[in-house]
Amino acid sequence: MTSSSSSSSRLARIGEWLFRRDALRVVRDRLPRSSETAERAVDQARLLVEVARRVAEPVESLPKGSQPAVLSLLYREAVYWALVGERASEGATAPSDLAQAWASTPSDRLARGLPDPEAFVVARSVLVERSPEELLSTTSDEAGPARAFAEALLWDLDAPIRELEKVQVQRWTRVALLVGVLLLAALGLRVALRGPNLVATKVFKTSSALPECTAPNKCADLFFHTQSQDNPWVDFDLGGVKSVERVEVTNRSDCCADRAVPLIVEVSLDDQQWTQVARRDAEFTVWTADFPKRKARYVRFRAPRNTVLHFDDVVVR
Repeated sequence: MTSSSSSSSRLARIGEWLFRRDALRVVRDRLPRSSETAERAVDQARLLVEVARRVAEPVESLPKGSQPAVLSLLYREAVYWALVGERASEGATAPSDLAQAWASTPSDRLARGLPDPEAFVVARSVLVERSPEELLSTTSDEAGPARAFAEALLWDLDAPIRELEKVQVQRWTRVALLVGVLLLAALGLRVALRGPNLVATKVFKTSSALPECTAPNKCADLFFHTQSQDNPWVDFDLGGVKSVERVEVTNRSDCCADRAVPLIVEVSLDDQQWTQVARRDAEFTVWTADFPKRKARYVRFRAPRNTVLHFDDVVVR
Protein backbone atom coordinates (compact mmCIF):
# COMPACT_ATOMS: atom_id res chain seq x y z
CA MET A 1 0.00 0.00 0.00
CA THR A 2 1.40 3.40 -1.01
CA SER A 3 1.69 6.25 1.45
CA SER A 4 -0.99 8.24 -0.41
CA SER A 5 -3.50 5.38 -0.29
CA SER A 6 -2.66 4.79 3.37
CA SER A 7 -3.29 8.47 4.12
CA SER A 8 -6.58 8.37 2.18
CA SER A 9 -7.66 5.29 4.13
CA ARG A 10 -6.75 6.96 7.42
CA LEU A 11 -8.70 10.10 6.46
CA ALA A 12 -11.68 7.95 5.46
CA ARG A 13 -11.65 6.24 8.87
CA ILE A 14 -11.45 9.59 10.63
CA GLY A 15 -14.29 10.94 8.50
CA GLU A 16 -16.44 7.90 9.27
CA TRP A 17 -15.70 8.14 13.00
CA LEU A 18 -16.69 11.80 12.93
CA PHE A 19 -19.66 11.96 10.55
CA ARG A 20 -20.88 8.31 10.80
CA ARG A 21 -22.07 8.32 7.19
CA ASP A 22 -21.72 4.56 6.62
CA ALA A 23 -23.23 3.75 10.03
CA LEU A 24 -26.20 6.03 9.31
CA ARG A 25 -26.72 4.42 5.91
CA VAL A 26 -26.69 0.92 7.43
CA VAL A 27 -29.14 1.90 10.17
CA ARG A 28 -31.46 3.64 7.70
CA ASP A 29 -31.43 0.55 5.49
CA ARG A 30 -32.59 -1.49 8.50
CA LEU A 31 -35.55 0.76 9.16
CA PRO A 32 -38.82 -0.98 8.26
CA ARG A 33 -40.55 0.40 5.18
CA SER A 34 -43.35 1.80 7.24
CA SER A 35 -46.73 2.47 5.62
CA GLU A 36 -49.40 4.88 6.77
CA THR A 37 -51.37 1.91 8.11
CA ALA A 38 -48.39 0.72 10.16
CA GLU A 39 -47.70 4.18 11.58
CA ARG A 40 -51.35 4.69 12.56
CA ALA A 41 -51.48 1.25 14.19
CA VAL A 42 -48.32 1.82 16.24
CA ASP A 43 -49.51 5.29 17.23
CA GLN A 44 -52.75 3.73 18.45
CA ALA A 45 -50.80 1.16 20.48
CA ARG A 46 -48.73 3.93 22.09
CA LEU A 47 -51.86 5.88 22.95
CA LEU A 48 -53.50 2.85 24.57
CA VAL A 49 -50.40 2.07 26.65
CA GLU A 50 -50.28 5.69 27.81
CA VAL A 51 -53.98 5.66 28.71
CA ALA A 52 -53.40 2.43 30.65
CA ARG A 53 -50.53 4.05 32.52
CA ARG A 54 -52.77 6.93 33.54
CA VAL A 55 -55.43 4.49 34.72
CA ALA A 56 -52.83 2.52 36.68
CA GLU A 57 -51.40 5.75 38.15
CA PRO A 58 -54.46 8.02 38.44
CA VAL A 59 -54.09 11.65 39.46
CA GLU A 60 -57.62 11.62 40.85
CA SER A 61 -59.64 8.76 42.30
CA LEU A 62 -61.51 6.64 39.73
CA PRO A 63 -65.08 5.29 39.90
CA LYS A 64 -65.74 1.89 41.39
CA GLY A 65 -64.92 -1.10 39.23
CA SER A 66 -62.15 -3.55 38.45
CA GLN A 67 -59.10 -1.52 37.56
CA PRO A 68 -57.08 -4.63 36.53
CA ALA A 69 -59.90 -5.61 34.14
CA VAL A 70 -59.86 -2.17 32.51
CA LEU A 71 -56.10 -2.30 32.21
CA SER A 72 -56.25 -5.77 30.68
CA LEU A 73 -58.69 -4.56 28.01
CA LEU A 74 -56.44 -1.61 27.21
CA TYR A 75 -53.40 -3.86 26.96
CA ARG A 76 -55.31 -6.25 24.71
CA GLU A 77 -56.04 -3.41 22.29
CA ALA A 78 -52.48 -2.09 22.55
CA VAL A 79 -50.96 -5.49 21.77
CA TYR A 80 -53.36 -5.99 18.85
CA TRP A 81 -52.41 -2.66 17.25
CA ALA A 82 -48.70 -3.22 17.92
CA LEU A 83 -48.87 -6.57 16.10
CA VAL A 84 -50.91 -4.98 13.29
CA GLY A 85 -48.28 -2.28 12.91
CA GLU A 86 -45.48 -4.84 12.80
CA ARG A 87 -47.29 -6.95 10.19
CA ALA A 88 -48.20 -3.91 8.10
CA SER A 89 -44.53 -2.88 8.00
CA GLU A 90 -43.78 -6.32 6.55
CA GLY A 91 -46.60 -6.02 3.99
CA ALA A 92 -48.86 -8.63 5.62
CA THR A 93 -52.63 -8.33 5.89
CA ALA A 94 -54.01 -7.07 9.17
CA PRO A 95 -55.54 -9.82 11.37
CA SER A 96 -59.20 -9.53 12.32
CA ASP A 97 -58.60 -9.74 16.08
CA LEU A 98 -55.92 -10.30 18.71
CA ALA A 99 -56.44 -14.06 18.79
CA GLN A 100 -55.71 -14.29 15.07
CA ALA A 101 -52.75 -11.90 15.37
CA TRP A 102 -51.33 -13.93 18.23
CA ALA A 103 -51.78 -17.25 16.44
CA SER A 104 -50.11 -15.98 13.26
CA THR A 105 -47.10 -14.44 15.04
CA PRO A 106 -44.04 -16.73 15.39
CA SER A 107 -43.79 -18.08 18.94
CA ASP A 108 -40.19 -16.98 19.30
CA ARG A 109 -41.23 -13.44 18.42
CA LEU A 110 -43.92 -13.49 21.13
CA ALA A 111 -41.54 -15.03 23.67
CA ARG A 112 -39.05 -12.24 23.02
CA GLY A 113 -41.59 -9.81 24.41
CA LEU A 114 -41.58 -11.53 27.79
CA PRO A 115 -38.69 -13.99 28.29
CA ASP A 116 -39.91 -15.21 31.71
CA PRO A 117 -41.97 -18.35 30.88
CA GLU A 118 -44.28 -18.03 33.88
CA ALA A 119 -44.95 -14.34 33.22
CA PHE A 120 -45.51 -15.12 29.53
CA VAL A 121 -48.17 -17.70 30.40
CA VAL A 122 -49.97 -15.18 32.60
CA ALA A 123 -49.76 -12.48 29.91
CA ARG A 124 -51.14 -14.82 27.24
CA SER A 125 -54.01 -15.84 29.51
CA VAL A 126 -54.96 -12.22 30.26
CA LEU A 127 -54.49 -10.94 26.73
CA VAL A 128 -55.87 -13.76 24.62
CA GLU A 129 -57.57 -16.56 26.51
CA ARG A 130 -59.89 -15.00 29.08
CA SER A 131 -63.44 -13.96 28.32
CA PRO A 132 -64.66 -10.48 29.31
CA GLU A 133 -66.42 -11.97 32.32
CA GLU A 134 -63.24 -13.77 33.41
CA LEU A 135 -61.28 -10.53 33.10
CA LEU A 136 -63.35 -9.09 35.96
CA SER A 137 -61.51 -11.42 38.32
CA THR A 138 -58.07 -10.43 37.00
CA THR A 139 -55.73 -9.26 39.73
CA SER A 140 -53.16 -6.47 39.63
CA ASP A 141 -50.41 -9.10 39.74
CA GLU A 142 -51.87 -10.70 36.61
CA ALA A 143 -52.29 -7.38 34.79
CA GLY A 144 -48.60 -6.62 35.39
CA PRO A 145 -47.24 -9.17 32.86
CA ALA A 146 -49.78 -7.97 30.29
CA ARG A 147 -48.47 -4.42 30.72
CA ALA A 148 -44.86 -5.60 30.46
CA PHE A 149 -45.66 -7.52 27.27
CA ALA A 150 -47.40 -4.56 25.62
CA GLU A 151 -44.59 -2.16 26.50
CA ALA A 152 -41.96 -4.66 25.29
CA LEU A 153 -43.66 -4.92 21.90
CA LEU A 154 -43.55 -1.15 21.47
CA TRP A 155 -39.95 -1.06 22.68
CA ASP A 156 -38.98 -3.59 20.01
CA LEU A 157 -40.88 -1.67 17.31
CA ASP A 158 -38.96 1.49 18.25
CA ALA A 159 -35.54 -0.25 18.31
CA PRO A 160 -34.51 0.81 14.75
CA ILE A 161 -35.45 4.42 15.49
CA ARG A 162 -33.48 4.34 18.75
CA GLU A 163 -30.46 2.97 16.88
CA LEU A 164 -30.76 5.75 14.30
CA GLU A 165 -31.02 8.38 17.03
CA LYS A 166 -28.01 6.86 18.81
CA VAL A 167 -25.84 7.16 15.70
CA GLN A 168 -27.10 10.70 15.07
CA VAL A 169 -26.24 11.68 18.65
CA GLN A 170 -22.77 10.16 18.17
CA ARG A 171 -22.35 12.20 15.02
CA TRP A 172 -23.33 15.54 16.48
CA THR A 173 -21.49 14.87 19.75
CA ARG A 174 -18.27 14.13 17.87
CA VAL A 175 -18.71 17.13 15.57
CA ALA A 176 -19.31 19.34 18.62
CA LEU A 177 -16.23 17.83 20.28
CA LEU A 178 -14.13 18.58 17.20
CA VAL A 179 -15.43 22.15 17.05
CA GLY A 180 -14.66 22.57 20.75
CA VAL A 181 -11.11 21.25 20.27
CA LEU A 182 -10.57 23.58 17.30
CA LEU A 183 -11.88 26.56 19.28
CA LEU A 184 -9.60 25.73 22.20
CA ALA A 185 -6.68 25.31 19.83
CA ALA A 186 -7.47 28.64 18.18
CA LEU A 187 -7.75 30.30 21.58
CA GLY A 188 -4.47 28.77 22.67
CA LEU A 189 -2.81 29.91 19.45
CA ARG A 190 -4.21 33.39 19.93
CA VAL A 191 -2.90 33.54 23.48
CA ALA A 192 0.46 32.18 22.35
CA LEU A 193 0.70 34.75 19.57
CA ARG A 194 -0.30 37.59 21.89
CA GLY A 195 2.18 36.48 24.51
CA PRO A 196 1.86 36.10 28.28
CA ASN A 197 0.59 38.71 30.70
CA LEU A 198 3.78 40.32 31.94
CA VAL A 199 2.06 41.69 35.06
CA ALA A 200 0.19 38.51 35.97
CA THR A 201 1.63 38.65 39.48
CA LYS A 202 0.53 42.31 39.72
CA VAL A 203 3.64 43.61 41.47
CA PHE A 204 3.06 47.38 41.43
CA LYS A 205 3.14 50.65 43.33
CA THR A 206 0.75 53.61 43.23
CA SER A 207 1.07 57.35 43.66
CA SER A 208 -1.19 57.11 46.71
CA ALA A 209 -3.70 54.74 48.24
CA LEU A 210 -6.79 54.75 50.36
CA PRO A 211 -6.15 53.32 53.86
CA GLU A 212 -8.34 50.31 53.07
CA CYS A 213 -6.63 49.85 49.68
CA THR A 214 -2.94 49.98 50.42
CA ALA A 215 -0.55 48.70 47.78
CA PRO A 216 0.53 46.20 46.95
CA ASN A 217 -2.57 44.12 46.30
CA LYS A 218 -4.58 45.02 49.41
CA CYS A 219 -7.67 46.51 47.79
CA ALA A 220 -10.80 44.60 48.81
CA ASP A 221 -12.94 45.07 45.68
CA LEU A 222 -10.67 46.77 43.16
CA PHE A 223 -7.24 46.12 41.74
CA PHE A 224 -6.05 49.39 43.31
CA HIS A 225 -7.48 52.77 44.35
CA THR A 226 -5.52 56.02 44.68
CA GLN A 227 -6.59 59.09 46.56
CA SER A 228 -7.78 62.19 44.75
CA GLN A 229 -4.66 64.03 43.55
CA ASP A 230 -2.86 65.53 40.58
CA ASN A 231 -1.47 62.98 38.11
CA PRO A 232 -2.38 59.75 39.97
CA TRP A 233 -0.54 56.71 38.62
CA VAL A 234 0.10 53.01 38.97
CA ASP A 235 3.57 51.67 38.14
CA PHE A 236 4.30 48.02 37.28
CA ASP A 237 7.72 46.42 37.65
CA LEU A 238 8.15 43.68 35.03
CA GLY A 239 11.05 42.18 36.98
CA GLY A 240 13.46 42.70 34.09
CA VAL A 241 13.70 44.29 30.67
CA LYS A 242 10.91 42.94 28.45
CA SER A 243 9.52 43.64 25.01
CA VAL A 244 6.17 45.42 25.43
CA GLU A 245 3.64 46.12 22.66
CA ARG A 246 0.12 45.89 24.11
CA VAL A 247 -1.90 46.85 27.18
CA GLU A 248 -5.43 45.86 28.17
CA VAL A 249 -7.12 47.93 30.87
CA THR A 250 -10.44 47.00 32.53
CA ASN A 251 -11.95 50.09 34.12
CA ARG A 252 -13.84 50.14 37.39
CA SER A 253 -17.21 48.55 36.58
CA ASP A 254 -19.51 49.65 39.41
CA CYS A 255 -19.11 53.41 38.92
CA CYS A 256 -16.88 56.36 38.14
CA ALA A 257 -15.46 55.21 34.80
CA ASP A 258 -14.89 58.86 33.82
CA ARG A 259 -12.19 59.23 36.48
CA ALA A 260 -9.73 57.18 34.40
CA VAL A 261 -9.64 59.57 31.41
CA PRO A 262 -7.55 60.89 29.98
CA LEU A 263 -5.22 57.94 30.54
CA ILE A 264 -1.58 57.75 29.44
CA VAL A 265 0.54 54.62 29.17
CA GLU A 266 4.28 55.12 29.65
CA VAL A 267 7.28 52.80 29.65
CA SER A 268 10.71 53.12 31.24
CA LEU A 269 13.95 51.22 31.62
CA ASP A 270 14.97 52.83 34.92
CA ASP A 271 11.70 54.04 36.54
CA GLN A 272 12.97 57.62 36.01
CA GLN A 273 12.81 58.48 32.33
CA TRP A 274 9.41 57.77 30.81
CA THR A 275 8.20 57.48 27.20
CA GLN A 276 4.53 57.70 26.30
CA VAL A 277 3.31 54.81 24.09
CA ALA A 278 -0.49 55.13 24.22
CA ARG A 279 -3.24 57.53 25.31
CA ARG A 280 -7.01 57.26 25.84
CA ASP A 281 -9.23 60.35 25.97
CA ALA A 282 -12.69 58.76 25.74
CA GLU A 283 -14.44 57.02 28.62
CA PHE A 284 -14.12 53.21 28.42
CA THR A 285 -15.05 49.95 30.04
CA VAL A 286 -12.21 47.92 28.53
CA TRP A 287 -9.41 49.59 26.58
CA THR A 288 -6.90 47.71 24.46
CA ALA A 289 -3.96 49.63 23.04
CA ASP A 290 -1.36 48.27 20.63
CA PHE A 291 1.84 50.16 19.90
CA PRO A 292 5.27 49.54 18.34
CA LYS A 293 7.29 47.08 20.38
CA ARG A 294 9.42 48.76 23.06
CA LYS A 295 11.97 47.53 25.56
CA ALA A 296 10.86 48.32 29.11
CA ARG A 297 11.37 47.32 32.74
CA TYR A 298 8.51 49.46 34.02
CA VAL A 299 5.02 50.27 32.69
CA ARG A 300 3.05 53.14 34.15
CA PHE A 301 -0.59 54.19 33.76
CA ARG A 302 -1.17 57.87 34.59
CA ALA A 303 -4.15 60.22 34.55
CA PRO A 304 -2.76 63.76 33.76
CA ARG A 305 -5.23 65.75 35.86
CA ASN A 306 -6.63 65.98 39.36
CA THR A 307 -8.67 62.78 39.77
CA VAL A 308 -8.82 59.36 41.39
CA LEU A 309 -7.40 56.35 39.58
CA HIS A 310 -8.76 52.82 40.04
CA PHE A 311 -8.96 49.79 37.73
CA ASP A 312 -10.46 46.33 37.92
CA ASP A 313 -7.61 44.73 35.98
CA VAL A 314 -4.50 45.41 33.88
CA VAL A 315 -2.75 43.20 31.34
CA VAL A 316 0.60 44.02 29.74
CA ARG A 317 1.95 41.98 26.83
